[in-house]
Amino acid sequence: MVTDLFRTLGDTTRAKILYSLQKNELCVKDLAELTGISQSGISHQLSYLRKLKFVKARKDGNTAFYSLRYK
Repeated sequence: MVTDLFRTLGDTTRAKILYSLQKNELCVKDLAELTGISQSGISHQLSYLRKLKFVKARKDGNTAFYSLRYK
């Protein structure tokens, strides 16, 4: 688990996503705009972060909003 933490935080894209989610829950479009990363890139990284239980998702209609699982 410790190696997963360091691997996750060592990746610039994932670190940007986690930093962006510190205060607000955000959708993929918002995260893409804030980080300058494509929506597909954000989705890929969010999938990885959800698998490791760093983030959680909440659906509102067709939009998923992501937030940190642990604050």
